[in-house]
Amino acid sequence: MSLLEELKALLDSLGIPSWVGEFPEKPPALYAVLVPIIDEYPVEGDGVPLDELQHVRIHVYSTGNYQTEKNKVSAAAIAADMCITGRHYAGFESDTKYHNYAIDVAKPYFLEE
Repeated sequence: MSLLEELKALLDSLGIPSWVGEFPEKPPALYAVLVPIIDEYPVEGDGVPLDELQHVRIHVYSTGNYQTEKNKVSAAAIAADMCITGRHYAGFESDTKYHNYAIDVAKPYFLEE
């Protein structure tokens, strides 16, 4: 399992359509785009990585009040043992009329042998 897969399932459970990369069709009033940021190897033994720390940015796009959605997504991620490493308002897109709110999430995974 990867953080992208877990976040996709989490957003699906919240009723928020999501995509990795660019949303492929005309988006609904609320949707999310998942962007992998970095994979780190913070723990190693004898020069071999033992686990991986995956980071993903969730861009929540909303034509309405994004505050409720950012809090719902953040609370669900924390309940799923994910770490919120940052949140910020990325701006209002005047051409599409969407608010863009970014939530950075990280979670460690043990590397499979």
